[in-house]
Amino acid sequence: MIDRITQVISKETLAILIAMSSHLSFPLGFVYINEHKFHPILSNLQRGLSIIISHAIICLIFGISLDFKSKDDLKYLLIRNSIIVVHQLIYSGMYFVVSYPVLNTINLIGPISVFFLDYFINGV
Repeated sequence: MIDRITQVISKETLAILIAMSSHLSFPLGFVYINEHKFHPILSNLQRGLSIIISHAIICLIFGISLDFKSKDDLKYLLIRNSIIVVHQLIYSGMYFVVSYPVLNTINLIGPISVFFLDYFINGV
């Protein structure tokens, strides 16, 4: 299936489309959770499980190994994921405090800020 898609569009374009759909649908996962007042930890467990399953499927489709080649990679991955867990717990907990549009605006400004900082600092 991926081979047929990449015959029509390039792999880079496919990756961009998947990333765009992921970023656009990211806030939608919290709409149902916020309306039904799920606990923030439960909401993160549900989202985390769906992320693990989707990434495993993508790795199987593209033939990417799930093995870590070095201990340093695993160490940095654990540090990164720990920071993301704290961020997601705070983010999902804030849905009970701040209105939905304001919270998503604040959260989605982060990547834009990183882009501008990278542009002005590194010239990329």
